[in-house]
This record gives sequence, C-alpha cells and structure tokens, in this order.
Amino acid sequence: MRVLLVCVVLLALGCQNAQFYLQSKEVALATPLVESSSIFASLKNKLQAPYLDGQTTLKVTYLETGEEQQQMSLSTPGTYEVKAVQAPFLSSSPVHVEVLPHGKPIAALSWITAKKPSYFKGGSGVLTDGKHAAIAFQDKGWTGADTPFRLQLELEQETQVDSIVLGVLLNASAWIYPTANVTITSEGANGKHQPFTTSIKLPYSANAVEHRFVSLPLGLQTQRLELEFSPKVLPKPHPGAGQPAWLFLDELIIY
Repeated sequence: MRVLLVCVVLLALGCQNAQFYLQSKEVALATPLVESSSIFASLKNKLQAPYLDGQTTLKVTYLETGEEQQQMSLSTPGTYEVKAVQAPFLSSSPVHVEVLPHGKPIAALSWITAKKPSYFKGGSGVLTDGKHAAIAFQDKGWTGADTPFRLQLELEQETQVDSIVLGVLLNASAWIYPTANVTITSEGANGKHQPFTTSIKLPYSANAVEHRFVSLPLGLQTQRLELEFSPKVLPKPHPGAGQPAWLFLDELIIY
C-alpha cells in the first residue's frame, strides 16, 4: 500500500511539473536585428541580419502584395516584413523595413545655424548619404538638436518639388521625439516665395525606438530651399511633458 501511495504521489508531481517545460514548437525565436544597406529601393540594397546563427534564416514578405521574397535585395519601394525562422521553433516577432524611391538630385546641403548642436558628428552630409543611421542616437549618422536650427539645400536645377521626406528618430525615453514646426523658404528663377510653416507630428508612443519617415507636402517650383526647424515640447503623457523635445534627423529627400 505504501509503494502504491508513493507511485501516486510521484505521478501527481510529474503531472504538475510538466507544465513548466515548453516544447520547441512552443518557443518563439528572438526578434532579429535587421539592417538594409540603403534607404532606397534597388537591386544593390541588401537585407542583413548580422547576429543570426547558421541555422536560422529570414522570411521576407513584401507587404504591398503579400508575396514572399526568395532573395534578400529590396528592389521595389514599399514595406517589407521580416521574421527569423528555424524549425521547429515559432517564428520571431516581425520587423518592418521601409524603402523609398530615389529622390531628386541635391547639389548641395549645408547647415547654416551659427552654433552647431552636440549631435553633429557626421556633419550635414549624413542627411543625403542614402544610409540608415543606427537606432542608437549616439550614432554619427544622426543630426540632433533641441533648439531651432536651419538648413539650406540647392537642387541641380529649378524643378517641381512635391514633398520633402525626412528620416526621424523616435525614442521617447531619451526625450527624442519628432515634434517640430518647419518654416520653408524657397527661391526660384522669379525670386523668393513667401515663407510658410508646416509641422512634424507623430502619435505619442512611449516605448518605441524606431527610425520613421515623415512627409512634408510642398507643391512648388524651386531650386533653393531654406528649412528652419523649431523643436516643440514633449507631449503628454510623457513624464517630461512641457520640456523641449530633441529632434533627430537622418535623411532629407526631395520628391
């Protein structure tokens, strides 16, 4: 009777402990660090995940059509969903990579604010190099300020400019939030146009650390543009709401 009781107890304990052990098919892979070699769509723009082991691969889906890619080049503008896959594990959470069409040629871009900010390690050239800055705001690919600053850019010739697309950093925990007024002055063959002000604004996100693109519509004929960025304050419900937000730029593209 005692032996039977011990067996029953051991069986019961075994059933209880079984719930603490997951099978491989119940375990999801870690979200990969995914990088593209350019922000522009082309056959040369390759997708990379530098920390994957040899057994894990990437599943790439072009979200505009839902088609799965067999190659790692990002040749068509749009958004790509990327997951790490390795049987028998569950796929990782998705990473989204957005690539853009090439913009109009920019002959020169210069920072014209007298005092350059602390985050200016790469110079104004990082705004037109076609490369993603790393997500870390300390990366030299970012230009950042929490006070007003001005840029001037010149196109190769007078042309129709429909919009300006800006690469911005979203990292609320570091007080980096893309919220700013942008005053735009343009100049063409007939002289300067009347300045106008538009704004950069994204919905509040407390935990996201992302590279985003925002579009500012223009719709004018010009060869030279002056952009004055005036960072706003951090929005509610940020703990520092009302304090100056840092605006970090990575890329400036003319369409």
